[in-house]
Amino acid sequence: MSYTADVPCSSSDWSVLITGQDSGFAQLKDDGPVLVHVAQAKPAADSIEGIVLVTGELEELSFSGLEEGDVVYGRSLVAGDPTLICVIAPGTAP
Repeated sequence: MSYTADVPCSSSDWSVLITGQDSGFAQLKDDGPVLVHVAQAKPAADSIEGIVLVTGELEELSFSGLEEGDVVYGRSLVAGDPTLICVIAPGTAP
């Protein structure tokens, strides 16, 4: 089974987009920009390491080969809480 979930991303903290899966897909629904980071531990709130999703440029990422313990995080780079849509297979929403 797979799922689709809208995950709001704020500028103040990282949101979990994908966890417990070996693959997944994240697509920006609003203007962004949103920073996307893969790690086994939550990055610092002010970290700028990752890939930036922004409308009209890079709007989506596909993930494969995620290992046990890997988590995909998202954080807005501006106020206004952009939203990502994540489609993950198999599994249930985090």
